[in-house]
This record gives sequence, structure tokens and C-alpha cells, in this order.
Amino acid sequence: MSAAPGRARNAERQRDEALRFLSHDARSGCSVILGMIELARAKPQAFADGRLLHCIEEEARASLERCDGFVQRARAETQALRLETIRWKPNVTVAAVIEQEGRFLLVEEESAEGLKLNTPAGHLDPGESPAAGCIRETLEETAHQFTPSALVGVYLARTRSPEDITYMRFAFTGTLGAREPGRRLDTGIVRTLWMTPDEIRASRARHRSPLLLACVEDYLAGQRYPLELVRLDPSVTAPDEA
Repeated sequence: MSAAPGRARNAERQRDEALRFLSHDARSGCSVILGMIELARAKPQAFADGRLLHCIEEEARASLERCDGFVQRARAETQALRLETIRWKPNVTVAAVIEQEGRFLLVEEESAEGLKLNTPAGHLDPGESPAAGCIRETLEETAHQFTPSALVGVYLARTRSPEDITYMRFAFTGTLGAREPGRRLDTGIVRTLWMTPDEIRASRARHRSPLLLACVEDYLAGQRYPLELVRLDPSVTAPDEA
């Protein structure tokens, strides 16, 4: 078990303690300043030599320094707390590798870099298995039913622009079913198309992910694993507690 939660709680306790000290110090300094101001009002002659004004100035500067010191400490502790509590994790995606008569089903989709090519793919939703997610994504992006028959592979890829994100992809192959009449393609999907392996290799510059070609090549190499390789614990699909 990670010790990060314990360190986070300690950092929070230290912050709360520092807040109490700051409140006390700030109130004390302000009380002194207010007392001096009241004295100046009661005895205007005290301003004659400037000593009272000098004392007020010194106390005000000291209070500001205490506040500045706390702010700097709070910033450092907040950064440390953020580093301890934020854990890295990959974005889980699913993809369908669908081949018919030597051609693969791809989608052309909009992106920040223009139109890109990809296998039907998308993010895994909460409460679904990778295979179920692949069925859903294929339907949403191609309007076709899809029945997974094997796992092609599990892949990791990292992008650094515009964000630093690592993707974990579960790629499945299977049987493409009928198209749902009247169903629109998912937002951002321009069209579906069938491409040969050579056409896919020649269009690398337009691939949405480097995993597109990796999945196709592994499929062509005969790489298949049973669906049971991805074991789903019942806790994944269990309803949320009220």
C-alpha cells in the first residue's frame, strides 16, 4: 500500500496548524497597530517626534513579513501535497480490428491536426468490460454490430502533444454484423472505409495512433488470444451503492 495518503494527511494537519499560528500572529500584530492608532488619537502630541509612527510602521512590516512567509510555505506544501496525491494512470481504450477479404475497416475522424485514420476505437466507459466497450464503440463509429471473437493484443502508446497522455489499448477482432438502418455515426466520425494493409502502411502520416498499424500487423501475423484472457471481476459491473 502506498504511503502517500498518510503523507497527505500529515501535510493537511501541518497546514491547519500553520493557519492557526498565522491567525494568532496576524491578529496580534493588528491589535498592536490598532492600539497605537488609538493612542495617537488620544494623544496627538505623541506624533511630535515621529516615534509612534515609526513603531506602527515596524509592526505593520513585521505582520506583512509573517503573512508572506506563510504564503510561501503554503505554496510549497500545496505543491508537495499535489505531487503526493495525484497518481499517474493510463487512459484505457478499446479497438476493433475487422478484416474482410483482405481489407480492414477504418474510420476517418476529425482531430486537432485534421482528418485522421483509425480503427473503430474509443475510451472504455465505467462499468463495462473491454469486449463490451469494443462492441459499443464499433456500433457508435461505424453503425455496425460487432461480435468479438479474440483478443489481438494489449498495447501502450504515449502522446506528448497537446497533452502528455499514455493510452492502454485492448484490441479485439471478430465478426462484423449488419448495419443499423438510419443510425448516424458518432460525432467527429466523417466516414468509414476499407483499406488494404499496404494502403494502411502507406498512410502512416494520417494515423490517429501508432497503434493502428501495430494492431493490423499483429492480426496479420496470426496473433490471437482467448477473450477469457481479460478477466472481469463482478465489482466492475456491480451497481453503485446508494
